Amino acid sequence: MLPDSNKAMLYLMWIYATGSMISSTFVSIYILKINDSFNDVIFFNIIFLLLLLLGFLLYDICFHFFKKILKVCTILLIYFLLYHF
Repeated sequence: MLPDSNKAMLYLMWIYATGSMISSTFVSIYILKINDSFNDVIFFNIIFLLLLLLGFLLYDICFHFFKKILKVCTILLIYFLLYHF
């Protein structure tokens, strides 16, 4: 059995993947209707997936370098939310 935090992450990734698939499908159909060419659709999907990979890679690099700062900011945010509202 997975812990609840891991289940939540899986649900979030499922929601993201579903939304991404739906929006990508509609954009692909729109590009196909405008240009009447599958080449443009393939080009769009390649660019979309490469930028998605780059986004996750940059997030991972930033998280690696700023891990301690992110932990402190998260603790400060939780403290602020708990004791000031």
